[in-house]
Amino acid sequence: MKPKIFLSTPQKPTNYLNAFAHCGAECIGEYITPYPDNIAELCDGLVLCGGVDVHPKYYHEEIAGTESIDDARDTHEMGLLDRFVK
Repeated sequence: MKPKIFLSTPQKPTNYLNAFAHCGAECIGEYITPYPDNIAELCDGLVLCGGVDVHPKYYHEEIAGTESIDDARDTHEMGLLDRFVK
């Protein structure tokens, strides 16, 4: 059975899909369809595909030069991360 990896990104990440396919993994993600609340139980791994800077508050720091922050995405991905860690 192929490992199932959840990719957190709003766009289709062709480079990630190709890399994981080359390794024999199946990828799913929010770029395809909404996902169920129990997504962490259905997948073998999580990849946060990147984007703008993560808000420094998640590292107990102040903003010091960062100009691109997406609070909604940070909140969403921190929630996903929490589900997968648990």
